[in-house]
Amino acid sequence: MTKTRLATNERSRRAGRETAVGAHQHKRTGIDISLALLTPIVGRHFWDKYHLRDPLNRTLRYGVKTMFSAAGATSRQFKKVQGLRGGPTRLGPNGAKRTADFDLTPDDDQKLIVATVEQFAEEFLRPAAHDADAAASYPPDLIAKAAELGVT
Repeated sequence: MTKTRLATNERSRRAGRETAVGAHQHKRTGIDISLALLTPIVGRHFWDKYHLRDPLNRTLRYGVKTMFSAAGATSRQFKKVQGLRGGPTRLGPNGAKRTADFDLTPDDDQKLIVATVEQFAEEFLRPAAHDADAAASYPPDLIAKAAELGVT
């Protein structure tokens, strides 16, 4: 006998097979099981006959998208914050630290915009509101005046 034939005979005696294909059973994952269950169901002509193929595809696409986003969120690790000394710090009374850094007082340009819009509302919008409401449309001259101010 030749060496290759001898090696083949030894392999077949040991494993009881000619090849190693299928010798190791792989652990089945959730995706493997769901594909094995869905493949025969999706291949039916029933879905096309009753025009349910598109709703089925949308449902499966949404389910897969949700599953992968949930799996990604659960496997994501948070980064450790570096450089903190002494642990967390508390805010002063009434959040004094936060309000000192953030000011909502309007500047001069913003005050001018507020005054202009208030004047426009007093002179043009409020007098025309009742008629525009009754007509269920915007007056064209009012739209033109608002466009002059940059209000669209």
